[in-house]
Amino acid sequence: MSTIFTPGQWYLTVTCFGCKERVIVSRDLNNGHAFSVGRHYVVCPHCEMDRYYKSDQVEEYQQPN
Repeated sequence: MSTIFTPGQWYLTVTCFGCKERVIVSRDLNNGHAFSVGRHYVVCPHCEMDRYYKSDQVEEYQQPN
């Protein structure tokens, strides 16, 4: 998964437990209407912390233009 946010695009993201940076879980192809189910294994590209995040820890995010 890319670590670069594209202006205007929607993403499902988590806040890294280690460094508190926003990390992309996946693109939101439903433009802000997606939802997350289950757990997501994420490796932070900033601090390399790896962990599972529950669906209630995943947020919809639109990168500003």
